[in-house]
Amino acid sequence: MLIEDGTGTGNRAKVDAYNRLTTRAIIETEKSNATDNGDSYNFNSGLIAITATSGLLYFKNNEDTNFVIDDIAVGVGQGGTASDLGVITIIKNPTTGTVISNASAADINVNRNFASSNVITGLLYKGASGTTFTNGTDAAILYQGEGRLFASLGFELAKGDSIGIKYAPNLSAGTRNVYAAIVGFSKEA
Repeated sequence: MLIEDGTGTGNRAKVDAYNRLTTRAIIETEKSNATDNGDSYNFNSGLIAITATSGLLYFKNNEDTNFVIDDIAVGVGQGGTASDLGVITIIKNPTTGTVISNASAADINVNRNFASSNVITGLLYKGASGTTFTNGTDAAILYQGEGRLFASLGFELAKGDSIGIKYAPNLSAGTRNVYAAIVGFSKEA
């Protein structure tokens, strides 16, 4: 049997002495492929000055394809007097709360492929000091003081699923600037 190129160039596949077909392949991650195709995104709340527990970022996937959240970042500036480390809570499928009802657009919603004009179909809101998520299920709890937390979580949202990020700064006095970010991509169907 002979394996020939189907495009008519006459190229043939090489088989070695052990009857193995010789191939060359480029292997890339699903995230890298999505970025190449213009289906990878960065969402960011922008800086929010908070004094108490606050919902920071909300995203609801309205795409027909699933959305994979590779990474979540929360940055916490200096300021205020903290009695303990802050607590980040990732909330699965929140549908109510002032982050959602206030519907303030997040500061950054950008395609990670700068040459792509693709946009995500979904809801993307940022919170403010004291805004809330009042339902949903806690999916992860993380500690963070000053600095930036970058967590690779690998959550996947089907159409209609949502995620919320809230931060409890444990401040006894003062204000802190914080932000929340989601890095992810739409999966190929």
